[in-house]
Amino acid sequence: MDGGWLHRFQQKLNLQGPTRPSPRISVVPHKLRSLKKEAYSPLMVSIGPYHHGNLELLAMEEHKLQCMRNLLHRVENPEETLHDCIKAIKNLEQRVRECYADKISVEATKLGEILLVDGCFIFDLFYRHTIQGKGHADDSLTDPTLRHDLVLLENQIPFFILVELNIIFQPRLRRPADHSLMTSLALSFFYPGLGDQYVWQEGIEMSREWEPNHILDLLHQSWLPTPGRYPSHDLFHQSSPPIDAAGNGSSASRTGAFDACASELLEAGIQFEKISHESHLLNIRFDRGYGVIKIPTLYIDETESLLRSLISLEQCGFNNNSSCESFHVSSYALLLKSLIRSSADVQLLQDKGIIISDLEKGGSVLALISSICKNIHVKHHFYFDGLCKEVNTYYKSRMRKEDWMLPVKVKLGILRERSMNLSIYKVPNKLRNVNDEDYSPRIVSIGPFHQGKSDLVAMEEHKWRYMLALVHRTSNAEKSLDECGQAIIDLEEQARGCYAENITFNKNELAEILLVDGCFILELFLRRSLGKIVDKSDPIFNNAWMIPALQHDLALLENQIPFFVLQKLFELIVFPFVPTTPPRSFTALALSFFHADFIDSNETMIRGESIQSSRHLLDLLHKFYLPTSPLANPKGKDSWGFRHCATKLVEAGIQFQKSTGLEDRLLDVRYSIGVITIPPLSVRTTTESLLRNLIALEQCSFGRNHHITSYAFLINGFICSSADIELLERRGIIINNLGRGEEVLPIINNIMKEVVLKDFCFSKLCEEVNAYRKSWWRWQRHKAFWKVRWSRYVAALRQDYFSNPWRIISFVAAVLLLLLTGLQTFYSVRGYYPH
Repeated sequence: MDGGWLHRFQQKLNLQGPTRPSPRISVVPHKLRSLKKEAYSPLMVSIGPYHHGNLELLAMEEHKLQCMRNLLHRVENPEETLHDCIKAIKNLEQRVRECYADKISVEATKLGEILLVDGCFIFDLFYRHTIQGKGHADDSLTDPTLRHDLVLLENQIPFFILVELNIIFQPRLRRPADHSLMTSLALSFFYPGLGDQYVWQEGIEMSREWEPNHILDLLHQSWLPTPGRYPSHDLFHQSSPPIDAAGNGSSASRTGAFDACASELLEAGIQFEKISHESHLLNIRFDRGYGVIKIPTLYIDETESLLRSLISLEQCGFNNNSSCESFHVSSYALLLKSLIRSSADVQLLQDKGIIISDLEKGGSVLALISSICKNIHVKHHFYFDGLCKEVNTYYKSRMRKEDWMLPVKVKLGILRERSMNLSIYKVPNKLRNVNDEDYSPRIVSIGPFHQGKSDLVAMEEHKWRYMLALVHRTSNAEKSLDECGQAIIDLEEQARGCYAENITFNKNELAEILLVDGCFILELFLRRSLGKIVDKSDPIFNNAWMIPALQHDLALLENQIPFFVLQKLFELIVFPFVPTTPPRSFTALALSFFHADFIDSNETMIRGESIQSSRHLLDLLHKFYLPTSPLANPKGKDSWGFRHCATKLVEAGIQFQKSTGLEDRLLDVRYSIGVITIPPLSVRTTTESLLRNLIALEQCSFGRNHHITSYAFLINGFICSSADIELLERRGIIINNLGRGEEVLPIINNIMKEVVLKDFCFSKLCEEVNAYRKSWWRWQRHKAFWKVRWSRYVAALRQDYFSNPWRIISFVAAVLLLLLTGLQTFYSVRGYYPH
């Protein structure tokens, strides 16, 4: 055997040398990096040798040097301090190299420069953060990209470098930092408000001899649950088989996951509750006595990057801290994945305040969690094994107690007796897919369906302000508020029964939503009715677009609260104290908000019984638009709609006329001997949304006649082109506030997409119009027919011969020539017959 080869191999193994300690800073495994490369790569700044020299990060190098200069200018003797730093880092150079899993090919001088600049940059960053708010505020400190880069596994320097720099700088700073320990400085940067007392006594239970490997390792330790605070903590340390990203274990009964998702657990009676002001995300508890799983709030958009980095740290296993052996954060991610298996689970946890996300759809959150958990393996211990076993046991006992048919009963609506007095529905997907914006609130949520949506949160403060203003209209605001609160809590169960979907809010939460939203609506209606601005800074009445936007939102099917809630609040607060000028009934007050020209006349009082039975504001508008006299019973489909558009009907001798009756409503369409009388339709930016939601109400309601749907079908039948729009505009039937007729046409033509018409209420009218068009013996028809033809001929004459002065002169000359020619012919013929 070649002795030289053996010698070289022994040198490579270095059997005589000291054993290299386990590396602590590793490169992210390819199986994780391939899922989302940008989540594991620095975007702004490089820290340590792995990404040093990256062309995309060079812009920050000068900034790091500037931070180092600023830091040195904060000490008494900058040159001596710099010399001490260089000496300390030089002595630690070999120890630093041993911390990196991959071989560092950088020479000693260059490596020392990288560690010194990066270490001083981080120390200066943490130091400036401690004095922020004391006249040294710096927005760059809160840059989420910078925080993202500082917690990446590949973007770390050993923590003992930062400790050495802290020892050198702290005694020499002209203005000492608020925290003396490097661990405290780092934690206060990532968790503002934490200090030495938190680190050593309250939270992390570190010993002063313990030192993290790097910043990410420190944050990993800070995420661990607080020892001794929860009696069931020891239960979670039971060993379990290896768990993969699908939550599958090797035992027959699946461990390391919940047996049911969040929605199924809720159906079995297990409740979810968020833990407020909880710093440790892993402090998840199960209260068996009440059947409640308590989970700290997860801000998933802000935490995704840190979650991925902590998981990559655990998956690499390069950590000298025994706590990492349990794969705490990996277990947390897998626990979430087993709990969240559908968009319904995401929505449930969002409604409970457990998951906070700016992602619009639950499916996006579901995909994000699935992506985070991909390629994760828990090799030794699933941290939440005991918790899962306890919840699963409780779940199975509930299932056995209720019987195995429980899920079937829940899905069929048999388990819980629900009120059949349903009136507030979710818009069917087939309608929403046509135009989603017309069914979704733009600025304000009313009721529970859209409560808590991120794009509507801005109006929440204004709702509370309006509520405060409303109760202060009374002589005793506190007493009035108590009376309203008691009235709403008494109506909560009845109100819950009005919603067709399951409401996940508890009794008190739903009552609060009803109270705040109801008071907001009343104050809004009052201010609109009084016609003057109470508060000069009120953004609603000082912005021209706000009222139309609120009219849009308050007329949405999904954005409603029961009418009896509003009526009760009106009786308790508004009616005894409002002046005599506004309408004295809530129905009139509401109608005056949507129709500024509405007058509380005797006619309204006559029809008051039907209007007072309204289910909500949209139902009130629906009843308001109904015809004053009942429509004829629907006939066969042969008489559904006109067979020709408006212009063709006019040519056939049928006239269109605007209704002038003060009491006529939108659906008071009448026909009498060749004349169709139609109330004017004002087309605004909110008209399409209003019509669509009125139609959706009819589509969802049981036993409701399709009046508005019939109206939409009727106008869609005789409006086929811009010419029809212009004709109806000239007749005053369509009031176009959008501009050109081309903008109105798509609204009319698309309104019936995916809509099912059960019965057509104008079948008799259409039958009479179609029959009249075919009749030849009615003199009124012939009169109208020739009137139209004469008007057309006159119009053609004007267009062809009188459109400009030259054509007029040519026409007059031609007529004179014709007359002169006729006279010449006359006298020529007369000459032959003198007598």
